[in-house]
Amino acid sequence: MDSTEIITAGYLKQIGKIQTVAQTHVKSASAAKVLGVTATTYVRVSETLTGEVRLAGRENLELVLLTEDGLVRESGWTDYTDRAEIDGVTPSTRVFATGKVLDTEVVSNDGGNITLASVIEITLMSEETSVVPPPISETEGVFTGDSRLVFSRLVSRISGKATVTAEETPDIARLICADARVILNGAEAGLDSVTATGDIMIDGLGVSSDGSLQSFSLTVPMSEELEAEGTRRGDEVFLRVLSASVASEESENGTTLTVTTEFVGYVYSELAVSCAVDAFAADCELELTKQDVCGVMSTGKKFTSVLCDGTVTLPEGENADKVLCTCVFNVSALTAYAEAGKTVVEGAVTGTVIYSDAEAGRRSSCAAELPFRFVVDLSAEEGDIIDVSGAVGKITVRPSRLGELTLRCEVCLCVCGLRPFKSEVISSVTRGEEYPDRKGTITMHVAREGETLWESAKELRVTPDTVLSQNPDLEFPLKRGDKVFVYRVK
Repeated sequence: MDSTEIITAGYLKQIGKIQTVAQTHVKSASAAKVLGVTATTYVRVSETLTGEVRLAGRENLELVLLTEDGLVRESGWTDYTDRAEIDGVTPSTRVFATGKVLDTEVVSNDGGNITLASVIEITLMSEETSVVPPPISETEGVFTGDSRLVFSRLVSRISGKATVTAEETPDIARLICADARVILNGAEAGLDSVTATGDIMIDGLGVSSDGSLQSFSLTVPMSEELEAEGTRRGDEVFLRVLSASVASEESENGTTLTVTTEFVGYVYSELAVSCAVDAFAADCELELTKQDVCGVMSTGKKFTSVLCDGTVTLPEGENADKVLCTCVFNVSALTAYAEAGKTVVEGAVTGTVIYSDAEAGRRSSCAAELPFRFVVDLSAEEGDIIDVSGAVGKITVRPSRLGELTLRCEVCLCVCGLRPFKSEVISSVTRGEEYPDRKGTITMHVAREGETLWESAKELRVTPDTVLSQNPDLEFPLKRGDKVFVYRVK
């Protein structure tokens, strides 16, 4: 390491989490019922004050409505603001925010005006840094005991979008709704870039050329290169999908679907540096200035998938003979913690199922929720920072008996671990009062098991060269009980 280079042990730390409510108004003159809502949000930090972070965001909604003419699609959006009180934040603190829509409810549907309210969870992160002091030069008889620090240093923050057009065209003339879910199975760092690979699962419902409802499912391979300044091959990438939205373009050749995905992530580079953790001089006292170096070390990354199944109870008095489509299926309330040396992930699969009841002559929808708890084979200890993101893969829904649906889906998880560390190192050394003259004596020191040459020299207050020259038969590191002699002659 170049002694003039400033090295920082930086990492991202969660400093707060708040919930806010966004209200959106959508006009639709003939909407009898809202069957499904797909909501995405974007949020940013607009201002950072002492003890306070101000936020601004936008929510976008796609609605599936039941009208006199059948199922139709409408959209709407709204801007929102909020603030979070956080101790320790100053105007110079680098704060980042991400948002996720937890739930959307229909407040009213009156006279063609639909009012919806969404609960949005906002997570706040700050960049924590500490400077790693350069090595201390062993000059003027000062000898240092060094320690090798190995840590993961934050080198880049990823924030970007990618657009993928499906090569396969569904057999529909008009799109009513589509649910896109991005399954990541790889995120590799390159030169100033990160390549994300995986699959995009699209489940949707449209109207065919003869006017009938037609459901469809597509799997679109994805490989996208995202900008990430400062990254190099071999760096550790922590990447997650914030949102995925579907747009359609109808033509005489069919309906083309395009998925826009928003990514957020962080890249860490492993770094090893030598720092002085102790120092001594043979002829004088030393005044040592010490500081804490705080950082993290990656414990690994794991992509895994598991099956989750259960039953969904329909509203009282309703039955389903055909499932039309699924929408807004995602993994919610996702948490991870250490247990018995492994990582435990808990959460729930939530979504909406739209179905028809031919006997009653109606179409309706219901909410689905399947809780889960999985053990992931990733080493974890108490105090580790565990970053987990998830998406729902393949979904199967079937009517089982009156009033129930059988639901089975794949839960795809990406689990990453960081282990915090703190080390006290020496940043500067000042020579102090000289020791009394000890010439003319013989000093003996009894070694501890594994004692190093530097440790023996410090105990005897002589240079390491003196220890070696006067004890040529000793082999370092020493065994317990080995005797080290120093002859001080006039």
